Amino acid sequence: MMNADQVLSADKLAGNVALTWDEDTVLLTHLDKVFWPADGYTKGDLIKYYMQIAPFLVPYLQDRPLILKRYPNGIDDSFFFQHEFRNAPPYLRTTPLESEGGRIIDYAIIDNTPSLLYLANLGTIEEHPWHSRIDRIDNPDWMVFDLDPAGGRGSQDLNLVEFRTVCEVALALEEVLVSLGHEGYPKTSGSRGIHVLIPIEPVRSYVEVAEIAKSIANLVVAKNRARATVERSITKREAGRVYIDYLQNARGKTIAAPYSVRARSGAPVSTPLTWEEVRRGLSPLDFTITSVPRRLATMGDLYANLLHNRQSLASPLDQLARAR
Repeated sequence: MMNADQVLSADKLAGNVALTWDEDTVLLTHLDKVFWPADGYTKGDLIKYYMQIAPFLVPYLQDRPLILKRYPNGIDDSFFFQHEFRNAPPYLRTTPLESEGGRIIDYAIIDNTPSLLYLANLGTIEEHPWHSRIDRIDNPDWMVFDLDPAGGRGSQDLNLVEFRTVCEVALALEEVLVSLGHEGYPKTSGSRGIHVLIPIEPVRSYVEVAEIAKSIANLVVAKNRARATVERSITKREAGRVYIDYLQNARGKTIAAPYSVRARSGAPVSTPLTWEEVRRGLSPLDFTITSVPRRLATMGDLYANLLHNRQSLASPLDQLARAR
């Protein structure tokens, strides 16, 4: 048996550990299994990271259906997305939702540290929450823009020249958002791109939010045709263009949560940024399971206001007309 303080103070987690947390016990197994072979990070390293940052991560997962991206044998082996979760322990909540095909799916919801660690023990490296909460499941409370570099999702290698263009497009998006009276919150995707989230009042449907996001994306492209595009097809996309993906604003679509680890070399983390950091330039590989806890200790949670700054979302054309 170990308690949280013992786990956090351990130099290395190995073997099997029964973790006691308040009245709950979470069995953590095979902690010495290597999950990042090139870097030497283990399952125990992943779990220790999630225990360290749980107070920051859990608020972005609470009350949201979750899609789990599981790597039972590490990032170099096969993975799968898990939507349905059955036979959950008492401290892990699930919620039934109807799919587009009419089937009822029980989604996991992370409301506390034990549930986060339990799912990490199953090989859940990445947490992908819905954009809406279960009490207003058809009304997202954030809008998202996923900025992808020219190579698209199939490419695995980070190109810092490409990423600089991603930063430039993110700044162009910020400029449009400011002109519309909105505040956006940037974060690294933990991969090759940048996510920008705009907290909104949960009153509009997913379809409405996606249409407004499309209009905003088109405004950015109209001002930045040499760098930005909304062309979804990689084969039709002009070279050097950053794809502004607004289609993620759909019911059931998800992106990696703030502070979620990503299953890529170096164990990078999807990390909230300041706009000044985006302006200065950065590398996504600066933010990993070893550096992010230190960053949080010094800078705090740059996304904290995301959960409270609910912005009224009107048509961009209406907003621009009022601004003239």
